[in-house]
Parts: sequence; C-alpha cells; structure tokens
Amino acid sequence: MTSCFLISPMGELDSRAHRLAERLFETLVRPAMQACDVDVVRAADMRDPGRITKQLFSAMFSADFCVAVLSGHNPNVMYELAMAQAARKPVISLIERGEKPPFDVHDWRAIPYDLHAPDLDAEVARLSAAVAHLQSTGFAPSDDLLAEYGVGPGGHVRTFERVSEYGSPEAWARLVRAARGTLDLMGVSLEAWRRVPDFEDDVAERAAAGCKVRILVLAPDNPILDLVADRTKLQAAPDQIRSSVRLMLPFFQDLAARHPGIELRTLAHGAPTVRLTRNDDTCLAMLHLRSLNHELGDGPLVTARAGTRLYDTFGREFEAFWSSGRLVGSDGCAEA
Repeated sequence: MTSCFLISPMGELDSRAHRLAERLFETLVRPAMQACDVDVVRAADMRDPGRITKQLFSAMFSADFCVAVLSGHNPNVMYELAMAQAARKPVISLIERGEKPPFDVHDWRAIPYDLHAPDLDAEVARLSAAVAHLQSTGFAPSDDLLAEYGVGPGGHVRTFERVSEYGSPEAWARLVRAARGTLDLMGVSLEAWRRVPDFEDDVAERAAAGCKVRILVLAPDNPILDLVADRTKLQAAPDQIRSSVRLMLPFFQDLAARHPGIELRTLAHGAPTVRLTRNDDTCLAMLHLRSLNHELGDGPLVTARAGTRLYDTFGREFEAFWSSGRLVGSDGCAEA
C-alpha cells in the first residue's frame, strides 16, 4: 500500500496547536489519503520506545511521499521538510489560506486550505488531486537540491540513472555561470542546451570575462550518425538526428562568430563516447549505452569534481576529440 509521511506541527496535548493539527488531519489529510488509498504515518502516532527522531526519519525515508503543513512556520516542520527535500522525497505542501510561506520555501508551490470553508469536500479534492498526480508519476524523486550545488552523498563522484535526475535546467545554467577559465561542451548536437535558461547570454558573458569556451558537435555529414540512432534505440530516423545537428550548428556558429572567446569545432568522423559538460570545478558525462532504452539526451550521468581522477580522465577524453575536430569558420565551413 502507498504510504505518506505527514510533516506537521504536533504541540502539547490539550494545546491549541495540537487541536489545530488534529483537526487538519481529521478534516483534510485523512479523507484525501483515504480517497487515494494511501496510508498516513505521523510522528504523533509513534509509541515504540527508543529515539523518536530515528523512528521519525526512518518512517519518512521509507514513505513514498510526504505532506508538509507549513502553517505557523513551525521550526520542527521546516527541519523535517529540509530532510525530506535532501532525501529527494516528493513533497506536497499545505498552508492555511491567507498565510505566506517562509522565504526559503516561497517558490515551492503550496496548496492553500481553509478548514472553515463552506465546501470542505472541495478542499479535500484539491489535496487528493495532488496525490493522484504523484501516483501517476510513480512518485518520481524531486529535484536533487544538493546536486544542484555540487554537494551531497556520493562524495566527489556521483551517478544518476538518468540525466533528468541531476536537477532542473537551472542546475545546468549554474554550471555555465560557475565557469571561470574553462567551459567545454561536447555531444552529438547539444540541442538540450537550447532548453537551459539564459544559456546564450551566460556563455557570452563567460567568454567576455575571459573564460575559454569550447564547443564540439558532430558534422551533419558524419557517417557515424547512421549508427547513433541505432545505438540509442531511437524511433527517430538518422535524418531526424541530422536535422538536430543542422539546427544547432548555425546557432553555435553565430554564437562563436559574435564572441571571440568561443570556439566551435565539428567532428567529421567518429563520435564522442559521452555527452560532456566541464567547467573548472565539475565534469558531467552522459553515457551512451547501447543496452539501455534511454531517450536521446536522458541516459546515465556521471559527475566528477575537479581533483578526482575521473575528472581528469573525462578531460583527456575531451582533448582527444577536440584535437581531431575541425574549426568552423564564420561562413559555417570547416577550416582545414
């Protein structure tokens, strides 16, 4: 059975805070969870002897998702919410209508509720709909906040089953903005960078600040493109992948033509073994694995911090391909 851990103020028995918490649970949370066939676990219901925080976090990390009640800005709630987010637990936040969430979580969507509303069924339905949405995603992990800032479990080398698990497009934008002396990008077409906010402006700003930006993509007539579609098990035909390459080449060409610190090269033969992003501090490499049925651009990802052997290994991999690439001039033609 699906389980939910409720992050909520508790309060002393017979206190106003306790009564409000119980009313919220009985009026809103319990009915919504019952409608979705979800079992709710609360710290208030834990009676086993031993360390309560150990039991609390064990229950939280074992649950499929969490519901956090932000009303009243309870410090215990904020601490438990931070732990849930660090553990990448999907979280549905609730807040009493008319209240504003604390600044640090103001950009996380919260469902407003009113226990005095004339139509309490509608209040319950909103929470049930949010739970149903999480169920439809298979309770996919939330954004990896620690990874977005280059910290967290796994030390200096981390792995992700899919690129999409690394973080939001903003996490990739921060990689560009963090580049000081080096920014290397390598891949088939690198079309995914078009979806990163302010990519063009950030790359231009980094180049203007003296950062050496190097971009390496496949040439449209590279014969290896016939194999790329087969290797990634795409439904798309090789011509569609070539279209992606042809789409991005003028984009990067224009970027390099307008900013002297940006250099563009193409590979007429062979293909990179990884899609690589490297700045002075971090290297990210998406692996191309024939055996996995990943969509193009969402394969397994390895991240390595500067100072690790893996960071240096990926750096040498980039240099090997870069040295065999051909510089693309302002007219779009590869220079000899």
